[in-house]
Amino acid sequence: RCNRETIATFDSFLPTLRHTIESLTDFSRQTKLLKKMRKSLSGGGSSSDNSDCNKQQLWDEIKIQSITRMLATLYAHTILVLLLTVQIHLLGGHIHREKYDQAHNNELDE
Repeated sequence: RCNRETIATFDSFLPTLRHTIESLTDFSRQTKLLKKMRKSLSGGGSSSDNSDCNKQQLWDEIKIQSITRMLATLYAHTILVLLLTVQIHLLGGHIHREKYDQAHNNELDE
């Protein structure tokens, strides 16, 4: 039962976690600049060394942000599952202990 609760709770955290990681590792600006560069080159513009250097720099930034997003997601998911598992098991243990104590007290009263 604890595992089901952990998974259900984890699923409820996923949208917030995803939004946070995506906002911190946003590379839409670099993507837009690359698209703009592609359109200018396909429109008859000439490719210069400066343009190639800028394009390579943008691609490097996108790669770094992508790898950062992947590692942050992996790390955050792992830590979140671990934290939720521990917390839910602790809560389950407390509830079990309370029920046991109540049942034991009822037996003593009778």
